[in-house]
Amino acid sequence: MIGAIVNHPLFGRGQVLELRNAGRDSVVRFDNGIRAVVPSGMLSVLQ
Repeated sequence: MIGAIVNHPLFGRGQVLELRNAGRDSVVRFDNGIRAVVPSGMLSVLQ
C-alpha cells in the first residue's frame, strides 16, 4: 500500500508515504499539501 494513490473523505486525494501501528494508520501526503496520519480504514485506493 506504500506509494498507493488514495482518497480521503475530508482531505481528498493523496499518496501513502508509510504505514504505522501494524497498518492500522497511514501517513499520507495529500494534494493540498497536508501531511497527516489517518486511519487506514478511512482511505479508498484509487490506483
